Amino acid sequence: MYSASELASNEFPDIDVTLRDGSMRRWEAGALYGSPENPLSEAALVAKFMDCGRAAQRPVAATALQDISRRLLALEQVPDMRDLLRQL
Repeated sequence: MYSASELASNEFPDIDVTLRDGSMRRWEAGALYGSPENPLSEAALVAKFMDCGRAAQRPVAATALQDISRRLLALEQVPDMRDLLRQL
């Protein structure tokens, strides 16, 4: 187990495994995919967004999710946030 302060540090935790024969193996986990140090690609981010939208309690149509994701990726160019919020 790691303490909150260890997880909050910039260091990445190691994965320690004790085998049945008592020997130990240790791997460095590194930056998790999706973390600021190892961000998702745009395609992976959109795919995750689409999966979450389809699995929502009130599922959203794929065409609407595609439009929303396109707008979110270009948020700086959205002239009126009300249009985007209406789709949600």
